[in-house]
Amino acid sequence: MKRKFFASIVVLSVFLSSCVPTDTQSAWYDVSEVQIGVDSISGDEIADLIEYLASSALEGRRSGTPGGLMAAEYIRDNLKDSSFLPAVPDYFQEFSFYDLKDHRSEQLIEFLKNSGYNVEFSGRNVAGIIEGAEKPDEYIVLVAHYDHIGLQKDGMHLGADDNASGTAAVLEIAEALGILSQNGIYPSRSIIVLFADAEEWGLWGSKYFAANSPVPVEDIVAVVNLDMVGRNDVGEVWVIGSPRIDDFSDRNPQLARATDAAAKITGIKLVYPVETGREEQIFYRSDQASFYFVRANPIPVVFYTAGLHPDYHTPADTADKVNNEKVRDIARFALFVIWGISEFSTVPVYNE
Repeated sequence: MKRKFFASIVVLSVFLSSCVPTDTQSAWYDVSEVQIGVDSISGDEIADLIEYLASSALEGRRSGTPGGLMAAEYIRDNLKDSSFLPAVPDYFQEFSFYDLKDHRSEQLIEFLKNSGYNVEFSGRNVAGIIEGAEKPDEYIVLVAHYDHIGLQKDGMHLGADDNASGTAAVLEIAEALGILSQNGIYPSRSIIVLFADAEEWGLWGSKYFAANSPVPVEDIVAVVNLDMVGRNDVGEVWVIGSPRIDDFSDRNPQLARATDAAAKITGIKLVYPVETGREEQIFYRSDQASFYFVRANPIPVVFYTAGLHPDYHTPADTADKVNNEKVRDIARFALFVIWGISEFSTVPVYNE
């Protein structure tokens, strides 16, 4: 999750009543058809992915560094193995922070230069696509940022939860979609998986991808973002889908329906945080925000996270502290969400 450049706030959480596990009656598609993919999402595999991505060999995956490039190559190789085709040439989309020429970006570059952090001003997104069977020209983007802040004055920040956890979850979802396709089971809409770089310094990778999308942004029907999904209470996930963050169901009725159905199927408890004060504006701190602003009528977006913890943006965010089974459960939940979105008969809308 993007570094907090604003004052801290107190976040209060409003908990929904517990959902009933394995309730398939609320789904509008054949849940059993997806099960072979869901079952392939493994806690052990997630542990292996996180241990590598958050290893000292990658030095915290800071964008523009050798460790960041190694992480990108590792992700690309996993996508190839998962039967995903490249969404951009050879799966890689190179960019410079200076490519986004707007006043706010220029201010942010100057801020970063003067902040005392080690920052490289370039990055590499990784993106793959699996084509939909019925509506291949409509796209769902599943995103996780894979970078972290790396070597800084206070030590090496390995970023196990932030965001090796979300990256591992999306890689497992991609593998599950590949297994489904190998068995002749395809989503109705096309699915792009995006591993965004340089999120930590201001959402640069997702901003660049959204501004230079390989598909028309008008045809992106929804964006699902996983960022920091491996810590805190077992069996629950925070749901954020608009700048106000407390009006998800009103703003995104179809995404809310897909979220609720996936929660009932998997038994995940949904948490709708309430932001007190406007300083922090947590919606703007992860990659779904880049897509929300890319066109005049906002793309429906949803951000799933397990929330902050004391090790956030410290060298103590290490792989041994991540709950791999929680990451597995959220990955399975997110697979049901994107499959549900894919199977809607109509395009999701965002109500302004």
